[in-house]
Amino acid sequence: MAQFVAPSNATEVVPGLWQGGKPKPGYYSFDVIVLVDDEYQPEASAFPGSQVVRIPMNDYHLPNASEWDAARRGARVLAQWYREG
Repeated sequence: MAQFVAPSNATEVVPGLWQGGKPKPGYYSFDVIVLVDDEYQPEASAFPGSQVVRIPMNDYHLPNASEWDAARRGARVLAQWYREG
């Protein structure tokens, strides 16, 4: 069995769902990596073996309507993927 690989700053929130910040480029044992920080959006190729979803949000102001819409759409898609395993 292959060893599970996660960034050192990632924490498992519920089984199979992890949360962390700014993963360094590399291989991780995740099907999907969601990049939310609008200032940290490396190329998808930086995370081989994982699908990269981008929901960029600015940390320096309250989200505008467009950012909230993007976050809701992304959350729906991610929740569906999670439910489907």
